[in-house]
Amino acid sequence: MSPPYRSRRTIEGEPTITQPSPVIDLAKRSPDEGLRSAPQQDSFRPRLSRGQHLDLEDLFKGQLEKTNEAYAISKLAGWKTAEHVSREYGLLWKTFILSNLYGPSDHFEPERSHLLAAIINKVHWAIQNNSQSIVMWGDGSPKREFTYVDDVAKFVTKSIHNFESLPEIMNLGSGADYTVEDYYRICFEVMGYKGDLESDMSKPKGVQSKLMDSSIATSLGWSSPTTIREGIRSTYHWFSGNKNGGRDD
Repeated sequence: MSPPYRSRRTIEGEPTITQPSPVIDLAKRSPDEGLRSAPQQDSFRPRLSRGQHLDLEDLFKGQLEKTNEAYAISKLAGWKTAEHVSREYGLLWKTFILSNLYGPSDHFEPERSHLLAAIINKVHWAIQNNSQSIVMWGDGSPKREFTYVDDVAKFVTKSIHNFESLPEIMNLGSGADYTVEDYYRICFEVMGYKGDLESDMSKPKGVQSKLMDSSIATSLGWSSPTTIREGIRSTYHWFSGNKNGGRDD
């Protein structure tokens, strides 16, 4: 038995590419207010063969994943806008391409949650309702990279002190990916769920792999010391202690 649950899907055309001129105009009028960074989640890569890492050189190459196409195009436009505005007006705009993030204060609502937060919510629901099984979409074989949000926040804060030396764009990910089934099993273990995991083979399973190449960031001191079990434990502790089970925004 599973809770009433809808997978988070990207709706084509939402979010759309918005007119960036107000932001650009503000930056031009206030060039000394501070440094600008533009974190973007890794949703705009072409589909790659199994075993390939997502490298910066892959951008604008290959076919975009159809289920993510509109979102991907808006992200690509955002990156190129930051790049050209930075050069034209002498602004320090950088783009960090982030892997999937997770951690306290994540969105856990079925309509907005990403994979790991959604799994935590499903497992919590199953525990609270004494459900004997949880249904997983597909066979659970696709692999996904998740990075603990506090690790990213600490690196970005530290990077402010040498912002000028950073490249215009770089990947930022934990460097480790796990299968969807792995994430379920780890959540079962950490959260103490003893039920079964069932596969719904009628549902799509998505792209097989999305592991990024974060070697540039690593050479600049990036690391993600929080293990997946530690991160899930901390995230679930926050989730279970908040009556709303997620953010209000």
